[in-house]
Amino acid sequence: MYDVRQSARPPGTAAAVFDLLHERHAPGLVRQTFLLCGGGRLARRSVAHAFRLAWRRWPRVALDPDPAGWVRAEAYRHALAPSRHLRPVRAVRRVRAMRHVPPGDRALLDALLRLPCAYRSALLLHDGLGLSLRETAAEVEATLGATNRRLRHARAELAARLPELRKVPAAALPGVVALLVGQLAAPQPVSLPPARRVRRSGEIRAWC
Repeated sequence: MYDVRQSARPPGTAAAVFDLLHERHAPGLVRQTFLLCGGGRLARRSVAHAFRLAWRRWPRVALDPDPAGWVRAEAYRHALAPSRHLRPVRAVRRVRAMRHVPPGDRALLDALLRLPCAYRSALLLHDGLGLSLRETAAEVEATLGATNRRLRHARAELAARLPELRKVPAAALPGVVALLVGQLAAPQPVSLPPARRVRRSGEIRAWC
């Protein structure tokens, strides 16, 4: 696993370490955030916001036990701000989200985007990214019990909407969901500014 703290040692500069973090994690994070919010533009804006904020708070972020997780939490927070998402993703956004999804996967994406935000974020973190229950609970700022209930309800709702999941044993469902989420994320196009522009933008916003 990439350890940004090791990469921060000489001869690397702060900018070089940040650029490497951006290069390695930004594209995948955009795809993850797309599955969270259902909007490609909002996903890109949220990830850009998170990396700008990370640069403004460097080197504190570099010393975080999980810099990539720090950025991810900020991107998710921005994408799910109350002013944007008080309910499941609206129908018009769900339709737009299907543009780059193979026809065979559209029912899965539609079912995922119909989940309440709290269920969807817990599911993506735990089943999609493989975080432990404790790590997921910490990131969604909920108790272990509440997080576990969200995961159970999310899987149950997906299974209710997707016939192919109804026959999957409960113990195997997280692994199957993880494969399906990866399958959904992979074809999403990613267009991002270079890391140096993100750094520059973060500096300008800090001065304003």
